[in-house]
Amino acid sequence: MASTPDFELGDSADYIGDYLVMKAMIVQGLRDFLDDDDLSDDQGAEISEDEEVFTGQTWHDDDNQAGDAAIGTGSDRKCFQHQIVNEEWFLWPDKIVRSSINLPTVVDPVIDILLWLLRVNNVVDVPLVKSVKLIKDAIQQLCGIRSIPYEGALGHRYYVNLLPDIIRQEMMNPRIRPLLHFYPEDTGVELNEAQQATCWLEELDPELLMPVIRLHNQDFFVFKPALLSSGQACIPFRWFTRGRKMYTKAWSLWPVTRELDRGWVIEDFRSFEVSEDDLLVSFRNWDSSEATSGLPHANLIYGVEHELNGKLQPWTLTNPSEGNQWRVRASGARVYAMPLWLYCNDTSGNLSKKWNKHNSFLFTAAGLP
Repeated sequence: MASTPDFELGDSADYIGDYLVMKAMIVQGLRDFLDDDDLSDDQGAEISEDEEVFTGQTWHDDDNQAGDAAIGTGSDRKCFQHQIVNEEWFLWPDKIVRSSINLPTVVDPVIDILLWLLRVNNVVDVPLVKSVKLIKDAIQQLCGIRSIPYEGALGHRYYVNLLPDIIRQEMMNPRIRPLLHFYPEDTGVELNEAQQATCWLEELDPELLMPVIRLHNQDFFVFKPALLSSGQACIPFRWFTRGRKMYTKAWSLWPVTRELDRGWVIEDFRSFEVSEDDLLVSFRNWDSSEATSGLPHANLIYGVEHELNGKLQPWTLTNPSEGNQWRVRASGARVYAMPLWLYCNDTSGNLSKKWNKHNSFLFTAAGLP
């Protein structure tokens, strides 16, 4: 049974009567619209025409099509000219187009009905179906998320939204990006957010964490030698924040002299904390800095000791001559690690007798507060 709005005490009889008349008119008009076989042909011809162009800033519907768009009892549609750049409804030209595109199921009949309802209610500047489609395609190409089809083991088809596209949208969203945390945070006993938890701060594999900080126009990567203001060299391996400063946990790095050259030995059985105030020279600037004069080259790493006076083992976390793999891949670009909360949810309430198992994998950024 169709529901009616909750009228309040004081609503006039004219107001209630207008509502009922409008409802009856829409219902009858909708029936006529659905029963009109010729309408879909007209709309199909409208969609196939090529008079509309997109200039990059303004959408234009040919004036000759204005008469074709007046359907039902609504007023004739005016020439649709909307600026794509709209502060309130960006990326969409206006509220009408946004509502048309963001229906749960955007198919031709649904858009037809929606736009027809707007016209019979005398809404001006209602776009053509073709306009809505062109805008939708343009926005999808610029900012959409690609879905990749796969064939399941039982022959069924399923789709996966491309993860890089989703992350790119999160990173460029001006409402989301300023709130994201990428480094673990040391807050002592206080625990309010994910980045403050022991798992992220101490237990997670350092290779999965943020590999770099940018300081003094230098990029300090984990697993690569760095020189401290005290003259000591170290290997940073875990960046984190404390208060308003960056810190790292680091391994000791000691110079060793051999017959023909000098290099470094890493002691990963002992670690210490280093403040951003103490970082002086990064791996990339090592050979060009006067502060490293007289020290072995940063790429001469003989190996690593896992215990005091233990056997020297090969260093495998990086290629000593190239540095951190993300430094090589980034070629100067910023590098971020983005932890995710991953969920799996089945389709509850599925009463079909046919086997129709459906699991959705969802995620959200763990760095959001």
